[in-house]
Amino acid sequence: MNIQQHLEKWHRFDSARGRLDPVEDFELWFWALSSAGTSIINAALHQQGITDENRYFATQMPDIYCVPDDKGMLRHAMGRRCDLIHVGIPEIDAPLPPDLQTAFAAMHQIEQYRNPCIRNVQPATPEVIATCSDSYAQVMLAARAALGEAQP
Repeated sequence: MNIQQHLEKWHRFDSARGRLDPVEDFELWFWALSSAGTSIINAALHQQGITDENRYFATQMPDIYCVPDDKGMLRHAMGRRCDLIHVGIPEIDAPLPPDLQTAFAAMHQIEQYRNPCIRNVQPATPEVIATCSDSYAQVMLAARAALGEAQP
């Protein structure tokens, strides 16, 4: 994807997150929050030249992407320097600037709750929600700084 597509995707997820109740709609709220964070981080990674803008769409397997052909059909292809699925997947072998280090660390705080809370192993307590909300705010500030913008 390209920067603009990631920012549009971020805006849709962030808008949905804002309409959801984090207690009543925790799974959807969490999905929107984590997807929004990953989208804006992908935009920032492209802006910084760490990953490439392209026509590859991430799958759930690291380094395997869907690529549209000239007829609009999708085929699988190996890719490097492409979009992240989650922060750290796939691994990035380039140094991250400080703003993106901050965004990655904040996303890791969010991601630590994905499996236990979504799979009902750990309840989505007010503390979990507060940590995720605070971390998301840190992601936004850091990613916006990496994008060189006050508002994406």
